[in-house]
This record gives sequence, structure tokens and C-alpha cells, in this order.
Amino acid sequence: MMTYKLDKEAIKNQARGRWLAILPALDSRLSEACERVGVHVPCPMGTGSRDGFRLESSSALDGHAFHNQVDNKILSDGFGVLAWLNNWSFYESLKAVHNYLSDGAHREPVKRTSTNDESARLLRRQEAIKKILIHATDTPNKATESYLHNRGLDAAIGIKSPSLLHHAGVAIQYQGRIVKDKSGAWVTVPSLIGRLSSSKGWLGASLVRVTKDGRKADEYMQQAITNHLGIIPKHMSSKQLLKTTDSMNGGAIRLGKAESTLCIGEGLETMLAVASQLNTLSIAACCTAQLLEAVEVPPQVKRLLIFADKDRQGRGEEAAHRLKTRFIDKIAVEILLPPSPIAEGARGVDWLDDQSELAALQHIVGACRGTP
Repeated sequence: MMTYKLDKEAIKNQARGRWLAILPALDSRLSEACERVGVHVPCPMGTGSRDGFRLESSSALDGHAFHNQVDNKILSDGFGVLAWLNNWSFYESLKAVHNYLSDGAHREPVKRTSTNDESARLLRRQEAIKKILIHATDTPNKATESYLHNRGLDAAIGIKSPSLLHHAGVAIQYQGRIVKDKSGAWVTVPSLIGRLSSSKGWLGASLVRVTKDGRKADEYMQQAITNHLGIIPKHMSSKQLLKTTDSMNGGAIRLGKAESTLCIGEGLETMLAVASQLNTLSIAACCTAQLLEAVEVPPQVKRLLIFADKDRQGRGEEAAHRLKTRFIDKIAVEILLPPSPIAEGARGVDWLDDQSELAALQHIVGACRGTP
């Protein structure tokens, strides 16, 4: 049998910034950790450890992971994670990643867990999210209104959409435990919620947890966990993406019906800025670069405007170009980058940072008919 050498450095460079998509595609046991970046999850190898494993946002770059009972050197990159989890050699991991990168758009995740277990987990997730949504409304509460104001999104406060909801108090959870105060009452935080959907229906929800005075709730949640559970969490993110199906590919937070021109981008807040400044609800917010690449564009769309993120690693622009490549032979596609340079010490810049420049773009969305 003919063998061939794989270019290790070339594959590493190709995979850079894409590991949160690569890992669950090659082993579905890593799906939860990739969905809940920054949060401790059960060991994917099934050791019984409830909180032994985690990925961080920086894991997207090289795939590194952390485990309470495994030497971090073993999990120093995605190749090591796959080798550890599947008892592969480095070459076997390298080859698997190479194969994914060669035809990744057509691959389905390799199922390593039982169908019954996965179905039960998704059913529990669906029920939990439904309970949250029952108490959510399409009208901002004081906290979410303050959050939008603090982000410079006053014009978005009046946007009404079944895909954009506001909740007065979502329970804080950590390691599967609901945080309660001394009286036994749940400790909660207000939340801005986006519902992700495609032609297949509802796929999940994006939560932005905020404080009562309208700030991101990262530090508040960390302090609540420390005070009431006696645990000092290493990282808590105010943002969480929760899926209700086995895959969120194709999904986006769709503020209104797509018109002949569709404005699309990553962050919910970024696309709220686009919606309010350009006076349209023909808007889709994909939440992540991975979902932007795979988003479903309705057939009535004749023109796609991609409001890309500009970040130091280039991941936002890469995702925008991948989306453009999918549709360039079918419809008109334009990538719009925020004009400001990335400030020193900042990870990137998006159109929320440059929303004062959006008004000048109104002429390019004249085909849109939705209005907030």
C-alpha cells in the first residue's frame, strides 16, 4: 500500500481557529465541552468525573483542553486531545484532522455515545429551555433595557421579534447545581435571549446574562457561586449557546422574515446595531463563526450582505469568506468589514463598535422591506 507524508505544520495552520468545530465533528463526546466553552463538563471518556474537563475560548486556536486528572501536556493541542480520547497515535490524529479539513463541510460527527443517552440529554435540555422561555417576553425589562443602552443600542430597544426575548431572572447553575441563597431561593440574573432557527425549526437559544444595572454578569455569577457554593470558578461567561437538536448548523437568530436582501453576521448585539441603524428586520445573527459558515439562507434571498467581525486571528473574516464561497455563484454576496483598526490590547472590532458608520450604508440595503 502506498503511504504518503502529511505536512504537520500545514495542517496545524489550516486547523488554527477552527478546533471548536473540528473536535466535535471527529468525536461527538467532545460536543458538550465545545458548546459550553469555559465551563467544566463531565469527562468525555466517561470516567465518572462530573466536572473534570473543559475547553476555553482560546481552545479554538489550537484545540488545547484541561482535565483534573490528566497531565495538561497530553492535552496541549487538539491532536493530543483526540489521541488521548481515542487511543490514537499522533499520526492517526493528524490524519483524521487532515481528512476533516479536506472534506469537513460534508462530514457528520462520529457518534461515540449511545443514541439513547444523547436523545435523553437533548430532551432534558429542551425542557429546561422551554421553562425559561415560558417566562420570557418580547418586551425589555429594566435590566435588559439598561444593557442595550450601555452597549449603545438604544435604537434597538424597540425592536419586536419572536426570536428576541427578555427574561427577568434565569437561575445561575454551576456543575449541574442551581445556586441558592441562604433562604433556599434561586439566585437569578436577567437575560437577553435569542432563538436560533432554520427551515428544520427551532435549534436552540443564545443567552446573554446581565446584571440589574445592565452589565455583563460574568463577575456577578462568579461571586454568587463562590458565596453560596463555596467554589471559586476559574471562568464564567455571561454568554451561553444552548442547542435543542443534535446540530445547530444552518441556524441563526432571525429577527424577521428574510427579504430579497439579507443582512447577516455573528453576534446578536452586532446585528441588533445593523437592524436599528439600517432600519430592517431582514437580519440573521449566527452567534459564532462556525455557525456563520454553515448558516441556511432562504431561497427568496437574492443579495447577501455579510457584516463580518475583524479580529486579530482573522477567524471572523475567514468565516465570512467561507459563507461567500458557498453562495457566490447563486446570488450577489458582499462582505462588509468595520472600518476602525483593532485597538491595542483588543481582540478585535465589530460593527457594534463602528455602528456610527452604519448609517452611511443605508443605501445598500434599499431592497430590504422589514422595519423595526
